[in-house]
Amino acid sequence: MFHRVNFFLFMGTLSLFSALLFAGCANSGGKLIKNNTPEYRKSADSVSQTLIDSSNLKNKFSTEKVQSIPGGLSPASELMIRACDNYISVNPNTPKTAEVYTIKASMLYNNRLFEQSRNVYMEIIDKYPGTSNELEATKMVAQAFYEEKDFDKAQEWYKKLSNVAVDGADKQEAFTRIAESIFRMAEKYEAESRFKDAAEQYERITLEYPDAKIADISLFNAGLSYEKQAEWSHAILVFQRLLQKYTSSQLLPKAQFRIAKSYEKLLQWDLAAESYLKVTAGYPKSELASVSLYNAAFCFENADKLKEAGATFEKMAQLFPQSEDAADVLFRAGEIYGKIKDWESVGRVSRLFTEKFGNDENRVVQALCMTGIAYYMQNKESEAILQLENALSTFARLKSPSSMNQFYAAKAMFTIGEIRHTEMNKIQLSSAKGLYKKQLGQKSDLLDKALDAYSRVVKFNISEWTTRSVFEIGQAYEDFAMGIFKQERPSFGSIEERIALELGIAQAIENYFINKAVHYHEQNVKLGIKEKIEDKYVMQSRQKLTYLPYAAGENYLSLVEIAKSTGETGQLEGFALIARKLQMLQKIAPFQEKSIDLFLKCLELGSTYQELSEHYKKASASITKISFVVGETYADVVNIARDAPIPENFDPYERFVYQTKLLKQVEGYEDQALTNYLKSTKIAEAYKIDDPSVRDSQNKIAQLLFNKARCMDLLCETAFKKPPYPGNINETEKEEYKVRFEEIGLKFQEQAFEIYKTILDFTKQKYATGEYVTHAYVRLYQNFPEEYGSGENQLIQSSVSSGSQWRCTSDTVDNWEKFEFSDTAWEKAQKAIYNDSVEINGFPGKAPLPMWLGSGNPAEKESYHPEKTVTFRRTFTTTETPDSALFFFASKGPAAVFINGEILTSDTSASMGFKARSWDLLGKIRKGKNVIAIQAKSRSTDDNGIFPLLLMSIRTQVSLPKPPGYEEPLSLEQVTEDVYKFPFIKNFSPEQKEAKQ
Repeated sequence: MFHRVNFFLFMGTLSLFSALLFAGCANSGGKLIKNNTPEYRKSADSVSQTLIDSSNLKNKFSTEKVQSIPGGLSPASELMIRACDNYISVNPNTPKTAEVYTIKASMLYNNRLFEQSRNVYMEIIDKYPGTSNELEATKMVAQAFYEEKDFDKAQEWYKKLSNVAVDGADKQEAFTRIAESIFRMAEKYEAESRFKDAAEQYERITLEYPDAKIADISLFNAGLSYEKQAEWSHAILVFQRLLQKYTSSQLLPKAQFRIAKSYEKLLQWDLAAESYLKVTAGYPKSELASVSLYNAAFCFENADKLKEAGATFEKMAQLFPQSEDAADVLFRAGEIYGKIKDWESVGRVSRLFTEKFGNDENRVVQALCMTGIAYYMQNKESEAILQLENALSTFARLKSPSSMNQFYAAKAMFTIGEIRHTEMNKIQLSSAKGLYKKQLGQKSDLLDKALDAYSRVVKFNISEWTTRSVFEIGQAYEDFAMGIFKQERPSFGSIEERIALELGIAQAIENYFINKAVHYHEQNVKLGIKEKIEDKYVMQSRQKLTYLPYAAGENYLSLVEIAKSTGETGQLEGFALIARKLQMLQKIAPFQEKSIDLFLKCLELGSTYQELSEHYKKASASITKISFVVGETYADVVNIARDAPIPENFDPYERFVYQTKLLKQVEGYEDQALTNYLKSTKIAEAYKIDDPSVRDSQNKIAQLLFNKARCMDLLCETAFKKPPYPGNINETEKEEYKVRFEEIGLKFQEQAFEIYKTILDFTKQKYATGEYVTHAYVRLYQNFPEEYGSGENQLIQSSVSSGSQWRCTSDTVDNWEKFEFSDTAWEKAQKAIYNDSVEINGFPGKAPLPMWLGSGNPAEKESYHPEKTVTFRRTFTTTETPDSALFFFASKGPAAVFINGEILTSDTSASMGFKARSWDLLGKIRKGKNVIAIQAKSRSTDDNGIFPLLLMSIRTQVSLPKPPGYEEPLSLEQVTEDVYKFPFIKNFSPEQKEAKQ
């Protein structure tokens, strides 16, 4: 072992040491065993009886902690260090030098200056290899790393120590220290919640150092680490290895218990029960023996092996009669025997209970309660209620009732409620009116009695009975409603009678399910949250919060199906079909709306209390589907009305009036369709639902609105472009009608564009999608390209070539080439007469037409007289500085060319008449105004002219159509009114212009 250094040093003038006292070498470490002492719960409803108490292991292998000295070295310690340094510098090689090094290192170590102490110890290792000094220094380097919790380095140096050590004791100590370092590292990982790494390190000890004193503890801790990862099967294997490998370990009962607990977590109740029984059988004196027997019985009960469960509870009461749980488990045994109708065992347990606890003042109510429950188990309800009421009366007379008596008084009251509840459920409602009324009265009376008993239980203020009773209140209301639902149905004279009865039943179920049962289940869940109770009754109440609204909603949907079965449309069409559909809507719409409200209630409660159950998912799918179907029904009415044939004898004016009125008549149905489509999408948004009905609703919203707007758009176009005047009107009346049509057209146009904008707004909110969104966008872009287009930087090809934009003169003019010169008084350039049989090369494509100026008609060669010298100017504007600019030029005679007042060429040779020259004008063409000035001379009267061509690439901001959802914009050509095809709308779209899609 390592010991703390204590020493005193007396200094003289010439002598360094006059006394030096050693009390051994420094020691460090700390507790090595994780203290993990959870408590176990003793509840009949608990699925987990915990067990681990390793307090007896605490500090079993701990080492003394080095105490830190605040503020670093004391003056005396600093003086001692300086003294050591002085001695070493004066006497570097004396026999005492190694001891002085050790004194210095120990002083630093004891003051927790571990890094500095390691440096000194490493000097000792370098200077004194193969000596005891090296062995001790190696130990202390490892220990310094250990104190700093650098367990990797500590292990590395402890391994070096095992190599340096000569005798077995030192080697064994090194191995022990390595194991301890690994253990400490595992604990560190555990504290950081790195349970996988912790388990690996704990297991590593048993693999590399199986004989270490802490090997069994390490293996046990490895199992606990696997439990914390919920790796129950792996935990079982580790605990089983502990049982097999370390047969003398004090941890064997705990390991067997953890095996059973892991089987519990895996819901393998038979194996869990078997493993718990092994704890009791193998370690009967263990503190876990009684709780293991209890847990075994509980597991048998969960495995539905009630006979074994009852026997195990009874055995526990017999083996551990002094246990505070003995009476409770014996009581539980009697209850279980009653469930399987083993009346002999019920009698035996009842007698045993009365014998042992009947005279116990603290158990008197329990004894009476047990008798009452025994009667109840044998279906003797009247005797049971007498005994249970006797138990309650006895409790009421007690001056200071114990908590045990209070518990069983609550149980007695609860059992009375249970009996009344069961009696209520036994009454089946008849279809005969007289009998039905009597049975309903009896059923209602028993419901009140059951509710009264359950409510009284709550007043005992015992959490277990409170949550159970509140749950049963909700269940009683539910059962009463289900009794109404399951009643016999009479023979119906008509479908209306059947619907009336089923509607009454659905309303009753809604009332009892939602206003009553759900209310109490929600209160139970809130109580659980407030008091941090999560027993099975709170969990079951949580499940009811989504089940009950969903079931009530389904009842209304069944009414929809009944009503639909009477509404076959057959071969109806047009307005007859509309009338039938509207009649059907009036019948089923209230049922659909009710089911939507109830499904929405299911979603609200499920989201609020995080109960995303199967019924929550079904309600999610149903609510969006129903809203979509309702929307489709209204949309069908709109489509049928809009597609109905317009009388053939209508003239254009009558047709226009019919179409206008039709849009107004279907407006309400369009609004209803939109409302239901939006309901589907908004509910989906709120509750994160993504299903086909939601996506269909998003498409239909865009389609419904677009078709409405497009009809208005087309009527607007008719009103403006081809007003449908009534027949037999004069010109004055026609002008009046024209003004009226323009007003109507403007109104339709404004409404149409507002609806298109609404579609795009809905698209942003993710309420609308699909091709009709694109149609709406294109229509807006066609009218407002700058507002709705996407700004794109594009290289636009631009050119300046021959044409009437050129100005020219044959007069002699000064400063004609200057940028500021005004040519407004000059003439337009003319097409020149030239020999077109000679091809001019050098242009990127076909050469431009030649330009010149002369008198007469250029088309008549004989009468046309070209000028000898002509000066040309062309002014043009660019929006930006070009990215590229190439100027091509050919001339039939000499020419001088200026760009923006700067000379490009002063003369050209005759060869230019056959081949163009080119110049790169990048940097010479500016943003804004530019001027090309050319003065050319003619060589002949029948072959003259200039051929100018400027090609530019200009980067320009262009507003391109980019519909929502498109990654790339469309081309301008694609969305022109002549090219883009909108969907065909019967009775509104012009046949000759729009293709039917």
